[in-house]
Amino acid sequence: MAWTTPRTWVAGEVVTAANLNTHLRDNMLAVYPSTPTWTAVTFAAGNFTASGSQTWTLVAGDQSLFKYLVIGKTMHVHLVLTTTTVGGTPSKELRVAIPGGATASGASRGVAWHTNNGTEGCGGFVVSATFISFFLPHSGTDWAASTDNTAIYASVMFEIA
Repeated sequence: MAWTTPRTWVAGEVVTAANLNTHLRDNMLAVYPSTPTWTAVTFAAGNFTASGSQTWTLVAGDQSLFKYLVIGKTMHVHLVLTTTTVGGTPSKELRVAIPGGATASGASRGVAWHTNNGTEGCGGFVVSATFISFFLPHSGTDWAASTDNTAIYASVMFEIA
């Protein structure tokens, strides 16, 4: 649908179905062509990486929830990743690929809950162009190597290009 400049109504004018459809319904459909719905992300091990020589390994059952919603230029991502494995040389970032082929516009930061080798806490995230990086609460702290004992719980919102 194409946008139509809304008409200026005058006192006493009879509102018709055709006018409402053109100036209200059609314009709403031009702005929001469909009702936004959540899209589940199919598990793919390649969606989960880490910085440096650290590894982050997930199997399908570790991805309890990974879905996203796009409204206009805003993406909402919900994650629940449990019993994941961190290995290799400890480093500072666990990374999740931005879903749906989207690219973030600018950086976004926020807070996320995690379990690091069995210890729960609140850390942060930073959204870059193609992935969401999760960090521990103290700058410079590395994720601990652990088997099936690391988790991320997050709701992330950011602008997309």
